[in-house]
Amino acid sequence: MSERAYFHRKKKYGGMDVSKATRLKALEEENSRLKRLVADQALDIQILKEVNSKKVVSPVQKKTVIETLVSAGSCGVARACRLSCLARSAVYRRAMPDAS
Repeated sequence: MSERAYFHRKKKYGGMDVSKATRLKALEEENSRLKRLVADQALDIQILKEVNSKKVVSPVQKKTVIETLVSAGSCGVARACRLSCLARSAVYRRAMPDAS
């Protein structure tokens, strides 16, 4: 262990017993998990606002919005489909040719 790492740990965990240090580490992990969850929710809210700002009713319109979101890099196909209530298979399905 390097001297720098030793003093960093001593500064962070100095005066704590093992149970308190373990509890601190568990709390830090839970805090980071909750921060990721809040960030994901904020992204979902932003995507929903973008989708709902347009009058999207038909599956074709939903498909174009999903393609726009994915191409812009806002989110993946699965998340965009889940938020717009459209099956992923509908995004990958090709349009039927006209029978004329």
